[in-house]
Amino acid sequence: EAYTEGKIRRDGIGECLIDERYTRGASVLLSVDASCSMNNNRGSMTTARNLVATLYRSIQGVDNVNLKCILWSSNKEGEMSITDVDSLKQTNRMYVTREYCLTPTHMAIKYSVSAMKKMKGRKKLLILITDGYPRYYHLRKRIMTNVLVKMARKALLRGLRKCPNIMVMLITPTPSSREYSKEIFGKRLMIVNDMADGSEVIVKRFKRLVMDVLK
Repeated sequence: EAYTEGKIRRDGIGECLIDERYTRGASVLLSVDASCSMNNNRGSMTTARNLVATLYRSIQGVDNVNLKCILWSSNKEGEMSITDVDSLKQTNRMYVTREYCLTPTHMAIKYSVSAMKKMKGRKKLLILITDGYPRYYHLRKRIMTNVLVKMARKALLRGLRKCPNIMVMLITPTPSSREYSKEIFGKRLMIVNDMADGSEVIVKRFKRLVMDVLK
């Protein structure tokens, strides 16, 4: 209302509402599966740590590019663990905790979209990296996979309303993880042989986004 009234009076109130970083910048969120398989799967977590460190180094001194990484997993009680990585120094937080070995994909999508919304930048990209299909327990009772797939699909559809640019990368797929991931993510799913191949794809996508901001 204040904005509309100001425009009618032509007193320039619109000028004070402009956030240059939001209108001109870019935000990238890497949402990384930190379940136990990421530790055992050909060093996926180590490669992911190196990838995030490389991305942070690449934007040192670059304005208007906001990068964030979160790690997620859950335990058999149904509690979700979230680790925030907001700088190059904090990449040492990227490791797997054995108490939180499961893959709560539905919760990860919801949390990642929420975190993405808080980041500034007109151009936004959410990249979710996982190496398996949903596995989740509540109060030590396993939730069936077909139920989790439906929950994850529903979380994705809701998330796309708030963040349309979501890219999902499946690392070293098994027949089951490939099938379930395709059912959840559809055409947004990218399948790569290992985390090293995935890193190359992400670095190229990230560089293009940064170059667009610098133009």
